[in-house]
Amino acid sequence: MRVPRRARLCAQLVILAFTASCIDTGAPTQDVPSSPDGSRVKWILIDPATATVPPGGSVALDLSLQDDAGREVAGPAVTWASSDTSVATVTSDGVVTAHKTGTANVTASSGARSAYSVINVSTAPPPTLFVSITPAPVQVAAHSTVQLFPSVTDGGGHIMPDVRVAWSSKDTTIATVSASGMVTGVKAGATTVIAKAGTNSSSVSVTVVDAPQPT
Repeated sequence: MRVPRRARLCAQLVILAFTASCIDTGAPTQDVPSSPDGSRVKWILIDPATATVPPGGSVALDLSLQDDAGREVAGPAVTWASSDTSVATVTSDGVVTAHKTGTANVTASSGARSAYSVINVSTAPPPTLFVSITPAPVQVAAHSTVQLFPSVTDGGGHIMPDVRVAWSSKDTTIATVSASGMVTGVKAGATTVIAKAGTNSSSVSVTVVDAPQPT
């Protein structure tokens, strides 16, 4: 039976489309978690965690939303609020403006999670802070955790227990760090975890080794 030319052409196009869909290009893909309602957000990290600003001054707060594996979460709505708008106000994108001397907590919320930055509005220069981290260096197995502990002191060596510390990892594909300093190994490799207090910071080397295989 003779197949019409139009039917043969359609069949060829279907075969080509199926073949193209089965070709493995070898291009890497990246799974970027998306959570418009904020349900995947486990950690909210704000930097700086503490800031001293003169009246009339401003500071931009950096925000990072992470899931329980420490991966960045894209898409959730974030709400900013100030505990005392007479002292400091905050815009919808995290820019804080100081109005009068005092202290206000600026909070970022997404879903059921929230975190805050302490904003001190003062005419006095901010104190010089120093931060150290223990243990250091750190070795952790993939998919395991280790807790880091910061110590913040002033220029005279006095402990500053109420100063909040902002944590970050230089390579979250190797290891992540939570807002409380909990490091989680992701895969074998080396990276650096940073603790920041005021304008100063300290870092610790983190080596992640392969998880031991069950016997």
